[in-house]
Amino acid sequence: MKRVFSVILVLLLLCGCKSQTKITPLKTGITFSANATYYNESYECDCDIQKNGDMTVAFTYPTEIEGLKFVFSKNGVSVNFNEIEYVSDKIVFENSVASLLYEVLSKDNTKVYERDDVFYFEGVNNDFEYKLEFGATGLPIKITTKPDIAKIEFKNVKIM
Repeated sequence: MKRVFSVILVLLLLCGCKSQTKITPLKTGITFSANATYYNESYECDCDIQKNGDMTVAFTYPTEIEGLKFVFSKNGVSVNFNEIEYVSDKIVFENSVASLLYEVLSKDNTKVYERDDVFYFEGVNNDFEYKLEFGATGLPIKITTKPDIAKIEFKNVKIM
């Protein structure tokens, strides 16, 4: 009987099963740069998220969209590019790196899991499933999607 119990205990410890944790991800009051691959295209942007949840995403690469800036708030979104501004009370920019960042980081996920020293939460938007990974400090590290359409890596994350 002791052997059976020992084998079961070892299997449970080695299985890498996910378990819920009490770590809280920091998704507001931060600034960061992001490297994104979205539908096989590469993008880079600088972002900041205010304590109230308002988020600014300013693209720095590719050069064709350098200066494109999205500002998301609970009241809507504004987009500014080459001194042309578009304001909407609805988020109409579906299927973009900026909207994916905003959707994932503005969600109130309460179930944070840990597997193999990686902390994360998962969710679903209109287009696909996503997973936000973050460190033990709560700072974001990476967003991935299923199907494998987007990958966003966070760089130089700082608390404001």
